[in-house]
Amino acid sequence: MRRLVFTSFVLMLLTAWVSGQPAATGPTAGEQLHMFQRNRDLLENLVEHSVELANANTPVGKVRACHESTKDLGRAIKDAADRDDADRVAELSEHLTAVIKFGLVPTVDDARTIIPVGTPDYQQLLDLTAQANGDAERFELSIPALGKIGASNKVSEARGKLHAVCVTLAERTRR
Repeated sequence: MRRLVFTSFVLMLLTAWVSGQPAATGPTAGEQLHMFQRNRDLLENLVEHSVELANANTPVGKVRACHESTKDLGRAIKDAADRDDADRVAELSEHLTAVIKFGLVPTVDDARTIIPVGTPDYQQLLDLTAQANGDAERFELSIPALGKIGASNKVSEARGKLHAVCVTLAERTRR
């Protein structure tokens, strides 16, 4: 059931993302092609990780698939920040927040109830959770607080939401 919910959630995010693109009358054909190329690799990776999550037979495998999705989104945020694309940073930060909040954190929580403490799988879960937490904190820090991106209200709001889920994930690391 969780797989279906998470997969549906990812597809919902992707649909919202696609529908949030500018109207066809706005960008030129070249700009549309550039947006498609920029989004294509990210979308393919997110779908691939959703399939991995659906096919994962172990709790650690599920956590790993969620973590891979967060890494792809985090890299895309950093790329957008490097290009001073505040709107894209805000949008991707919202998606990353959702994947951590509704995918990674509940999956970690479920895994902790299933995997016996002291087993190699439990240690692997702890290690993977710590890696995911470190990555999430780095992604948050990759969003500039100054300049064009730092001045964006949308980015500031998205950064605040991302920070809140990073705190939640950090709590899972300390348990």
